[in-house]
Amino acid sequence: MGEATQEQLNNPLHGVKLQQILEHLVEKLGWEEMGEATGINAFQFRPTMKSSLRFLRKTEWARQKVEELYLDTLEVKVHISVINMWDAFVKENPEYAKKDLPDSWHFCDNEKDAKECAKLVQEGI
Repeated sequence: MGEATQEQLNNPLHGVKLQQILEHLVEKLGWEEMGEATGINAFQFRPTMKSSLRFLRKTEWARQKVEELYLDTLEVKVHISVINMWDAFVKENPEYAKKDLPDSWHFCDNEKDAKECAKLVQEGI
């Protein structure tokens, strides 16, 4: 595998597995509200993680609706690395499972963004 492109790094879904998205939505909204928000009936009638994943992998329009709902539920747009680190932390520390994602800041890993950030700091912004 090669390195991720800048476009991939800027995509909030890059690196997020479909199962992670579903688990987040089920925790945040529950199956019924997910069904209402997306128009996907399968979420409202005895859904399971396994059957939902199978359906979403085969049904492009439904997966897109779920991804859009996922992005809408992220109060603050955070870098995917923050989400992945939080998920890993919660797996090791399940007592934090009901807690919200903590505040975080992401500083890009390229010279252009670093210079822009430095300029903003110098200007006191």
